[in-house]
Amino acid sequence: MARAQEDSPLAAGLIATQKLSSGLNVCVSDLTTLHDNDRIGLARRSLTIAVNLHGSPVTYAIDDDQTVSLVAESAMALSAADDTRMASSYRRGESSRILVIQACPVSVMDAELAEHLDAHLQETTAKSLSLSCRARALSHELFSPGHTGLVGRLLAESCALELLACVITAQQAQNKSTSWIHSRDIAKIHRVRDKLISNLDAEHHLCDLARDVGMSTSTLKSKFAAVIGRPVFQFLRDKRLDRARDGLQHEGWTVSQAAYYVGYRHASNFATAFRRRYGVAPTSTRRSPREASFRAQAAE
Repeated sequence: MARAQEDSPLAAGLIATQKLSSGLNVCVSDLTTLHDNDRIGLARRSLTIAVNLHGSPVTYAIDDDQTVSLVAESAMALSAADDTRMASSYRRGESSRILVIQACPVSVMDAELAEHLDAHLQETTAKSLSLSCRARALSHELFSPGHTGLVGRLLAESCALELLACVITAQQAQNKSTSWIHSRDIAKIHRVRDKLISNLDAEHHLCDLARDVGMSTSTLKSKFAAVIGRPVFQFLRDKRLDRARDGLQHEGWTVSQAAYYVGYRHASNFATAFRRRYGVAPTSTRRSPREASFRAQAAE
């Protein structure tokens, strides 16, 4: 972790953790970053739900293999098949209100829930999560200073179980939506996904991607969305922007370089897409090459 000054605090605000009677772990944080810093954590084999209720977007690098961005008023579910490394970066002045709920198969008290978690933690994945109005309201209530003691514990339990139910419902819907897809075709979809990720700067065409795996374009479109959870080119755009943000923050890329390296022909189109996804301009995200080099050395 990089620090601007020795022994100086990295952030100011609230952070609290709680172990619930159900065996779930809850962490709430409402922090403002005082100095640029990198944070690295390890998630045990678990299902982890993270909700950004307010503030700056947060991007997590998961095992240096995939990235996921958590913008304000959004949530994600991380299924960690094994101990998983999570890294994130924060800039001075950024603030966010984050709720994290973790369910480990070995810790939850409900045997049926433990069995469900164990069965679904076969692959490390991070997916966006839709929140009901009720779950969102409960999440905000956790930060109320008046909810302490027994009331606070019961509210945390209710909120955690509600969000966990949202994830399980989404998983069941996903399983149902892909039950008609042969495992051979799922493997083909994963090949297309991997090709997109490894060639972010290339100009991809749906007909070429379909031909590579022996599918029609309409079949690829429908099955990709069912298996991956997003249409082909929405997935590609999100991965391009995630990679560009990482380059701007950690590798000293200019905005023009970021646009070029991830396949945008025009920097203006890239800037518009970036602002739409993260809520900030790419220029405000960029660090100079000297800063990026210093941070990398400090992290080592």
